[in-house]
Amino acid sequence: MSTTANRVLKSSAFLLMAKGVQRSIGLVSILVLARILTPDDFSIVAISALLLYFCETLAATGSESYIIHKDDVAPSDLSTAWTIDMIIKSVIFLLLVIAIPFIADFYEDQRLVPVLYATSSILLINALKSPGLIALKRQLDYRRIFFVMISQKVCAFTVTLSIALTTESYWALIIGDITSASVLCLGSYLIHPFRPRPCLANWRNQWRFSKWILFRASVGFSKSQMDSLLISKFFSAQELGAFYMTKNLSVLPSTDIIGPAVEPLLASLSRARNNMPEFNQQLSKAIFVINSIIMPIAVFMCFFPDHIINFFFGAKWTVAYPMLPPLAIVLATIAFGQVINQAILSLGRVRALFIFEIIGLLTLAIALFLSRDMEIKHFIEVRAMFAVALVTGITAFLRYCTGIRILRLAALISPTIILTVLAAWLTGKVEILLSSNVHSLSVFPVASLYFALFIPAFLLTLVTFYSRFDEGVFALKILKNTTAGIRGRVSRKI
Repeated sequence: MSTTANRVLKSSAFLLMAKGVQRSIGLVSILVLARILTPDDFSIVAISALLLYFCETLAATGSESYIIHKDDVAPSDLSTAWTIDMIIKSVIFLLLVIAIPFIADFYEDQRLVPVLYATSSILLINALKSPGLIALKRQLDYRRIFFVMISQKVCAFTVTLSIALTTESYWALIIGDITSASVLCLGSYLIHPFRPRPCLANWRNQWRFSKWILFRASVGFSKSQMDSLLISKFFSAQELGAFYMTKNLSVLPSTDIIGPAVEPLLASLSRARNNMPEFNQQLSKAIFVINSIIMPIAVFMCFFPDHIINFFFGAKWTVAYPMLPPLAIVLATIAFGQVINQAILSLGRVRALFIFEIIGLLTLAIALFLSRDMEIKHFIEVRAMFAVALVTGITAFLRYCTGIRILRLAALISPTIILTVLAAWLTGKVEILLSSNVHSLSVFPVASLYFALFIPAFLLTLVTFYSRFDEGVFALKILKNTTAGIRGRVSRKI
């Protein structure tokens, strides 16, 4: 196996381990907080998170993508990226602080004023992060990043849970987010020796690359958060809080499993962009890995939302039951969209991607606005249908850019989808026969049966069918390396 391939596999393993530990801690936090706080409390957190995400998106200079994709990176490039980020985020911070009273009036909730003042500080903290993090990602050196990510989550979890148990207030989440940003900022300087200084030496080159990324990120934010924006205004606080929690739960596999699994693989795309056969091969591997991970999770969410919501949030969150199945469909489209967008970006087709995002945003905004008087379940179903349509469109554009064989990809991912649906259908039949009730722990026997049916069938298919293809061989290597790593750690402990 090539040196680059080895580094990709090791980087994927480190990121998956980091995200696994982070998410385990995060899930414990959700299990506790959802039972302490109410959906109305989470509506305040939802609005503050939405505004912070919007401001972070406006401040996205594309520096990370520029540094990762640049052939040769000088210290001045890193300092310029840091300086541009600092300037833009400082300006947006000041504008947000000025706008906070008007935002609170718009939502008719004065509780937002102190919350937004506190949350806005995260913009400045994130701006101070060392660009050494980007340099480590460029080098596919995720080992040191792994330890910072773990420390970040442990500290945030400790602070959040301590405040929640003592105050039973949504402030626990706000202060936890500030703690998380602060630990990451401090850690970025501890794990890399680079020290940025104010510098604008290469700002024109970075802006030439980054301007379309900035515009596309703004449009992408509006497209991904259009549902939250409209729900925050046209639906009740309880529905907003339930939607915020359910949406965050539904996208966890994308943000905490899929992203880390394919991020190093996608970073390697930029190195193969001048060799289209190799580029398509790397891209096919990424899509295959995503499908193998995301489909079992998304299908389980679609078939058994009541068990999942009861376990994570508790019995008082029944309003969230019908929200999860359509959001699971959105999850699948987000996962595939991440890879496809990154592939197109690696080819330098940023402007074309931006135009596509604009078209998608306008059509989605019109559809959701016209659906604002529907029940929230149907509103989210409309969102899911448009997500599928948009991914279909961007896939067609990918075919145009790369010549990748879409029918071959469809044939590769279809068996996994069929196996997941079949496993869910059989599990549902068994559940009906046993007349099992929904309670906080009922998700375990249901999930155990579902994955006991799916995993052996998938592994058999991987060995007998997928092993004929490069994508299947790549997946088998990941499994073997992961298994060998686990065995090595166990043997050392023994």
